[in-house]
Amino acid sequence: MEKFLYAGDFYPPLIKAALAHAQFETIHPFLDGNGRTGRLLTTFYLCKLGMLERPVLYLSEFFLTNRQSYYDALDEYHSEKGQVSAWLDFFLEGVAIISKQAIETSKKINSLRQRDIVKIQSLGRRAKTGAAVLEKLYKLPITSVRKVEEWTGLSRPQSNELVRKLVELGILVQKDKGIQYGREFWYTDYLELFLNKEEANEVIS
Repeated sequence: MEKFLYAGDFYPPLIKAALAHAQFETIHPFLDGNGRTGRLLTTFYLCKLGMLERPVLYLSEFFLTNRQSYYDALDEYHSEKGQVSAWLDFFLEGVAIISKQAIETSKKINSLRQRDIVKIQSLGRRAKTGAAVLEKLYKLPITSVRKVEEWTGLSRPQSNELVRKLVELGILVQKDKGIQYGREFWYTDYLELFLNKEEANEVIS
């Protein structure tokens, strides 16, 4: 399998990634975690092949949503007849669907970012540090006053005030409103872009 992964371009990249995933699951090298590892391998392998600049294609969602079809396609691949085409059809359909969803999510992220940048401009002299916090939130959407202090270099009272302003603007939401220490603040509008409706409702509550 390692030789196959590093071999030349005999197969188109998506076909090669599909075969690599199916073959990894056939080998099943670990006692546990083969499914998770195989799905991660697929995304990282597409990065290596130059199909992705970053590992943003979350195929696990498609595989788990269509769990039985996923298992059936792999079973046909593993069978004595070696029905490879059924697996390839399933895999490529997943890539098409998840790619389209990823593009739509990216557009929503850009729209959200533009909206919140406009909100932050109202902070006056704190607009620059507010914008710096916003950029960090796209990497770490669950934060705290201590973390904002680290990001901005502001004092604790100043960081507290900045977080309070971001809450007032509707950018951050305090998760546990009844506590004074160890408070968490969530960038919920961003998190909701990656959650289903039930998960989103749980985040908001």
